[in-house]
Amino acid sequence: MQSWRSILQSNLFFLFLFFLITIITLHAYCIQNESKYLLDTTEITGTITEVSIEKGKLTIKGKEEVIVYYDFKEEEKKEEWIGSFVRVNGKFVEPKENTIPNTFNYKEYLYYNHIYYLCYADSIERLKEPNLLNSLKNKVNEWIEQNPNHAYLKAILLGNTEELDTKDMEKNGVNHLFAVSGMHFALFISLLSFLFKKSRTGKIIIFFLLWFYAFLVGFTPSVLRVLIFYYAKKLNHYAKDLWSDKQLFLFLFFCFVFVNPFYLKDVGFQFSFLLSACFLYFDRMRDWKSILKQNVIIFFASIPICAIHFYEVNALSILLNLLFIPFMSFLYPMCLFSLFFPFGSGILSFFLNLFTWLNHLASFCNFFMMAIPKVSIFFWIVYLCLLYFFFERKKKKYLAFLIVFLCIIKIIPKWDSSAYVYFIDVGQGDASLIISPFQKEVLLLDTGGRIQDTEHYTASNIKTFIYSLGLDKINHLVLSHGDYDHMGNAMELLKEVKIQNIILNPNEYTEGEEEIVKSYPKKLQKSLQSKYLGIEEFTKVNKDENASSLIYRFTFYQTSFLFLGDAPKEVEETLPNVIHSDIVKIAHHGSNTSSSFSFLKKVHPHYAIISVGEKNSYGHPSKETINTLNTLQIPYYETKDVGTIWFQISKKSEKLFFMKT
Repeated sequence: MQSWRSILQSNLFFLFLFFLITIITLHAYCIQNESKYLLDTTEITGTITEVSIEKGKLTIKGKEEVIVYYDFKEEEKKEEWIGSFVRVNGKFVEPKENTIPNTFNYKEYLYYNHIYYLCYADSIERLKEPNLLNSLKNKVNEWIEQNPNHAYLKAILLGNTEELDTKDMEKNGVNHLFAVSGMHFALFISLLSFLFKKSRTGKIIIFFLLWFYAFLVGFTPSVLRVLIFYYAKKLNHYAKDLWSDKQLFLFLFFCFVFVNPFYLKDVGFQFSFLLSACFLYFDRMRDWKSILKQNVIIFFASIPICAIHFYEVNALSILLNLLFIPFMSFLYPMCLFSLFFPFGSGILSFFLNLFTWLNHLASFCNFFMMAIPKVSIFFWIVYLCLLYFFFERKKKKYLAFLIVFLCIIKIIPKWDSSAYVYFIDVGQGDASLIISPFQKEVLLLDTGGRIQDTEHYTASNIKTFIYSLGLDKINHLVLSHGDYDHMGNAMELLKEVKIQNIILNPNEYTEGEEEIVKSYPKKLQKSLQSKYLGIEEFTKVNKDENASSLIYRFTFYQTSFLFLGDAPKEVEETLPNVIHSDIVKIAHHGSNTSSSFSFLKKVHPHYAIISVGEKNSYGHPSKETINTLNTLQIPYYETKDVGTIWFQISKKSEKLFFMKT
């Protein structure tokens, strides 16, 4: 027996586990998993595991999980759905991948959760009612719905933020407070221990209530980690402390990855294990100094996850967590109290409004926001190694190395002597990002904004892409004209991204432009002026909005780009003969009102780019425009086919890239 204890406690045992898990993980990521359904499937049966009536979205577990979209009828909205066994008739489609670089890949996310298809349902027929456990879950959800603060109760107690606007929390770096984690379970266990004392019966009640609570919140990786570690520590104690807390934690980490290697891709799993690992190295917190020190270290530990997934960190979150974590520790029991005693809802509302107001106030402190560029995973491995050495050796020099290394990551893009021009895929709209050598100056020409497939073409995705390039600000936001598909995302971007100057076309302001003028009058500039962008302007003043589109030619290292907005043929024909450009952004999404034969012959581009949405109702690009391009033998690329298109221009060459290869 003693020899087995020695083996299990040895470093060699954990090294063996490490190599075993590495092999299993590599195998899982190298093989291509396939769905048990076929794409032409029209009917499935299964159990509803998740439902969002507001979004018309369900998750159904049949042969495997499928995301189902369904237009709920009014009378159906009051029925209990979770746990119901149903038959679904509808059309299967494959999830879409991201078409803007470095943004959220929905298809990949579903794949790592073993979901391969979406289903747009025509009908849902209930075949069997929910079992007792799921009926209880439905009753709890209905109970919470009756509370006037139900949106916050769902977020704080269940980790469901669908009905809550969390933009300010995300910006402040405190949105993790709504992910049910160790803090929530510690509070819940403390409350249960107080209510049921430490009797044998009380322990049994606590055991079942904890697992039922985990069931309510969906057995997420972070919840499972907390609960399993809690009981594993008890078992370890009965085994006469076979492992230290660090060894036990490491063993459970290997167990989780062994069961599902794709957990490594889950953001909640990454935060839960990495930050929990940090806590194992802290002594018990005795004063504000030790609490502040803990927050600083946790901030540095969370940077790689924030950078890899969101490309931004908020240094102010160190102080904000000092405020909001105790605040949440107070709100959590208050939410439970309000749930059982509705008369407490008024008091809870006051503190929730205070919490929201403080978050909104803190969100204006943009000075502390820092964009982190996308870099090789190798950099973050080195970063985590430095963090580990700091924990092990307790020397401040390793913290200094961390800061220096982070600064190096931050300035890597600023060493790049190439210029970049991105034609961002925003669906049926226009948006182009222009970056001078060494990121000296950055220009965003139009923002897109057409309401179409909003999961992919939102201002949030554009912001994420901008941050992923390491850009902390946009020097110039140029809106070619006031049509919504060219500037619909502008207001949201102005709130989310630091923008210095705004340039509008010389025509009368549209409703969208009026809103910008009223909100940001000090940022308005009459013309585009730049030190680092080679610019020529050919705009024509006209009463028509499209005809007065801002027209620019940008030149980098002898390579020129012509942007025409939605300018019609009449405007194109008035442009000078010297307007030859290497790359032309075809006007008006390839409409037959633009891109005449004589004009394109005069421009004589090497490439033509058409920004256009998939299956758009306008029929863009027109056959006439495509025939003109083919006749003139001008290679053209459409964003609906290849996603975001970009050029890298250096002194020696120009390179063309596509998001979809």
